[in-house]
Amino acid sequence: MLQWRHTQTAMASTRLAVVVVVAIAATAASLGAASGPGRPKQPSKRFAALLEQYRHGDASTASDTFAKWKDKDVLAEVPLPLDTGDPWVRAAYAALHTEAALRNNTFGIGRGVGPFARENWGLMGEFETHSRDAALLIKDLTAFAKDHHDETLLTFCRDWYVMTISYLLRAGRYPARMGLWNIVDHDFSEDAQIHLLLGAVAEGASRPSKRFSCPPWNGPHGCFSPAQEAIWQYRHAIRADDSLIEAHLRLGRVWHLLGRDRDARPELERALRGAQAAGNSYLTYLAGLFLGEVDEETRYLDRKLDLAAEHYRIAVAAVPLAHTARVSLGQALVRAGHDDGWLVAREMFAGESAERPAVLDPWTYYRWAQLWQVDRYVADMRTVVHR
Repeated sequence: MLQWRHTQTAMASTRLAVVVVVAIAATAASLGAASGPGRPKQPSKRFAALLEQYRHGDASTASDTFAKWKDKDVLAEVPLPLDTGDPWVRAAYAALHTEAALRNNTFGIGRGVGPFARENWGLMGEFETHSRDAALLIKDLTAFAKDHHDETLLTFCRDWYVMTISYLLRAGRYPARMGLWNIVDHDFSEDAQIHLLLGAVAEGASRPSKRFSCPPWNGPHGCFSPAQEAIWQYRHAIRADDSLIEAHLRLGRVWHLLGRDRDARPELERALRGAQAAGNSYLTYLAGLFLGEVDEETRYLDRKLDLAAEHYRIAVAAVPLAHTARVSLGQALVRAGHDDGWLVAREMFAGESAERPAVLDPWTYYRWAQLWQVDRYVADMRTVVHR
């Protein structure tokens, strides 16, 4: 059972407000100072040609080329801040910086030991150059989009945060991730996709179960466990957009891990219906898998092992070569008295070879928020700056 500590809400909110104010003020101040010694006011011809190629030519080749630049070349040839009134030029700079860092697997790597590294992405030397420049540009573009009521640009900025925070969650770069959390929690506080994202981050930090208490979490929104924060975020995501399938899925999953299966089942069943209607194999797989787990938890009360197998079959049909649902289905069949359970589980290896390895299981992606959609986010980022 969750322990809601309403008496501490005001204190936690005050602490968060102080952190956010410090972060925003420091980051805004650093945008003008981040150029540092040697940053030019105009891009070099080499970089200008690369940016043109990224926007209107072969974006993959441009990203690969830029990723190979040394830091000293980036600092000497790429301006920051930018002397242009066109927000989409700035967006293209941010996108190209982001792809370069992602290709190098260096996005958000910390280099300094400053006490405000978590809150201040703009400190010179704190973070890898490409990711720092991109973060400062996106922060500036978010303010511009709000001032000019540019929803397309604002969506671009929001999706950048969703993609990069998911990547940082996978990479385990906590200071960088929490620095962006503080920014996005302030700048997109009412956005359903951001609530979903931050809920997934909190869920990933939790170890909720019926048998073990949640670890302490002196976090925002008056929440004192990661699981509680996750539930808070998912509920707000649903409140902002009730059609958000993944929010129902994740809320149901957390309720189940906390032993609240009466709350979990309706959320998971709704997620399954929505995912099947949308033709989303990733969410269909997870909803079927999680419902099967709920069924198995209650098998001694109402003998739902056959229903669990039915839900696992739905997951298997969605992603046939993924292993987790296959194993769960085989186990459920054996427990229900079906001797062919092991044969069903063995089918997950059908057709696998060195040339055709197993697919990456959706369950593997689940812990990393929206990383399962990173290819789409990169493609959308390229498309929107192609103007």
